[in-house]
Amino acid sequence: MSADLFDRLPPPTSGRVDVETRTLADEGVALDEAGLRELARAAWTVRHVRPFWLGMPLLLLTVVLAGVVGVWMAFDLDLGAWCFTAFLVPVSVAWATHALTTKVPVPNPSFHATPRVADGRRGVIAGDGDDPVGARLELTTGHGAGVALRVGWCRDFEVTLEDGRRVYVPAGFAAVDAPTDRWEPVPKASVQTYLDALGAAKAPRPPFPFETAYAVVLRPGDAIVVGEPLERLAPGDTVGGFRDAAAGAFRPRGVPRVALVD
Repeated sequence: MSADLFDRLPPPTSGRVDVETRTLADEGVALDEAGLRELARAAWTVRHVRPFWLGMPLLLLTVVLAGVVGVWMAFDLDLGAWCFTAFLVPVSVAWATHALTTKVPVPNPSFHATPRVADGRRGVIAGDGDDPVGARLELTTGHGAGVALRVGWCRDFEVTLEDGRRVYVPAGFAAVDAPTDRWEPVPKASVQTYLDALGAAKAPRPPFPFETAYAVVLRPGDAIVVGEPLERLAPGDTVGGFRDAAAGAFRPRGVPRVALVD
């Protein structure tokens, strides 16, 4: 996917981020200096520089060497052996301890996934052309495929259900899902520009550390499922930019949930 997604359907640059799901929405931690610091703290954890399986053999080797030198000393009380032992054992123990305990910060891979759209009404996005009407961007850490940030959004669009009824989806945040083969990579440079617009540079450590970025896009003609519940429009109701929304049509209740279907 080319970077023009950010030009054709700009993602929101304001809102709040849920610390647990790392989802940008209307609720959660604000994207101000204090909130970004909180997100940065939650985004990083510590891991061993060297794995446990490497440190433990070093420790066992130290014990064996100390035993060998001890036996040697028992039969030959040489001053050089004493000096060698006095140097070897502390250095070896320090080396093994360092291997077992030294840690560095890495992106936290333990963020939770959002539930998929399960129940809903099938339909087709109305309209012509190739302009995107909705999208979801997901950044992953590359360390256990943890999610660094996900955001779904859309512009006003209309869905014609299989039974002929219409659903008006208003612009704003949205939960968007899709089959695996519909996700496409997004250039890191474009994503970094977007993160800068979110104010990420204000945090002492990146609040959204990512290695890969993928997006899925909704376009006119796509078959989708609109998550329930849906509520019927009354005469005179407006939905987002739809000023002439037909009475008897529907709109999603709460944050719209939609999913592409094969």
